[in-house]
Amino acid sequence: MTKTTNSNARHFVRNRIEFTGSNTFGRWVNGNYAVYSYGLHFPIFVWCAFDAEWYQNSDKYSTTTSKHTTQLHPLFECKSLNTHELFTLINKTYA
Repeated sequence: MTKTTNSNARHFVRNRIEFTGSNTFGRWVNGNYAVYSYGLHFPIFVWCAFDAEWYQNSDKYSTTTSKHTTQLHPLFECKSLNTHELFTLINKTYA
């Protein structure tokens, strides 16, 4: 797993490469790429393999998580979903 600073992590997010940052990380889950802030309880971005779309968490959490969102934004158009909806997307498998 590649360790990087959050300020350099956008490259990993944009290219959907697993990484570990400072209280952030990106992982492949069920064929989808998810980026988290402070653990598995709060995904901030998800790239869905089924529709090849980026999704962003619309829920607010903390000042630091907001900073993570700014630092790690993939700079592609993102559709907004809340945390529960992102979990549903992440855990869905496609046949």
